[in-house]
Amino acid sequence: MTPAPIATNAASSGIKLERKALKLLGKRSDVPGLIWLAHWLVFLLGTGVLLHLSLGTWWVVPAMIAYGTVLVVPGYALSHETSHGTAFRTRWLNDALLWISSFIYFEEPNHRRYAHTSHHTYTMHVGKDAQMPFALPMTFKEWVLELTHLGFYWYEIKLFIKNALGRFSPLVLQYTPEDELH
Repeated sequence: MTPAPIATNAASSGIKLERKALKLLGKRSDVPGLIWLAHWLVFLLGTGVLLHLSLGTWWVVPAMIAYGTVLVVPGYALSHETSHGTAFRTRWLNDALLWISSFIYFEEPNHRRYAHTSHHTYTMHVGKDAQMPFALPMTFKEWVLELTHLGFYWYEIKLFIKNALGRFSPLVLQYTPEDELH
């Protein structure tokens, strides 16, 4: 017999959140985002120093893994939240850090913002999910390209070039506001 599923959300588990507490939790501020950013920069600096000190030794491998992990994992969270405009209360902070995180991830910032919004609307819908550049089911070649992330970079390089030349795909035209295309 299969065990009953365990409730995983507030509504199904009976948890009640008072309106005051919800309002307090939802209050927008730059402070938590700036504290998070400071921590991230300290960890980047620390792992960067470890990487530099390990050059020429076998310790360079774990140091590179540590630095890469500290750069990429929180960097993606930053890209995600700033694309939604939720990391900071101040719009220019969200925009500036979206540009920086998009550079880290090799994504054009406006494309990132609007493609990600489309992704939340049409998650895993082939032809509508702007962050799903492959068909389902995947071929073995597509799977290898996705697994190695080479497919992502190839997709982004083509997208950069086409967008720079003003040759927007139907998908880009579908989710990007017209005034952002020029």
